[in-house]
Amino acid sequence: MGRSLLASSSGEVGEDRRQPDPQHRAADVPEQPRHEEPAEPGKPRVVVDEPDTALADRETAPTVAILAVLAEELAGLIARMAAEPDFAQARTLTRRFAELIRSTPSLRAYQYEQIERLTAPTTELLAARADADASEALAAAHALLGLWPVQYASLRRRLETAPSPEALAADVTADVHRAARLIEHGLAGWSCS
Repeated sequence: MGRSLLASSSGEVGEDRRQPDPQHRAADVPEQPRHEEPAEPGKPRVVVDEPDTALADRETAPTVAILAVLAEELAGLIARMAAEPDFAQARTLTRRFAELIRSTPSLRAYQYEQIERLTAPTTELLAARADADASEALAAAHALLGLWPVQYASLRRRLETAPSPEALAADVTADVHRAARLIEHGLAGWSCS
């Protein structure tokens, strides 16, 4: 189901790794091939996962489905960091890659475009699942897809102080789950004071 935003560069560039999903087709949402940036072997590259497969399962709440995709992405990154003999060096490499994305306009734009590209199919799936109007489905899609930047920001913030890959995963996951609870429960109970 998921691919990491910081995926290793194994596999052919541009290869569509998703399996056809009959529920996905039943929702009349066209499958789109995954587009990936080329990378040197062993180097991370920017890949934005497609949540549409996870959202096609009507038995799973949309927030739970997106959290599962994000957890899989984070687990992949944490596994690569944990595989490094020196966690400090793994943090440095991850920080440098994140900084490269932030400091390179074309990479920032690519990352943004990939998330925006997911908006239409996510909106359509959510509208079909909930029999919602287009405005409600669009707002829900933006909220759910907004969990990706929450995970990126948490990772950047927590990277320097995490004593271990496991602690980093736990802290980032807690941040993302707090944001997801806000989506699930809405802003009505959110204190602005």
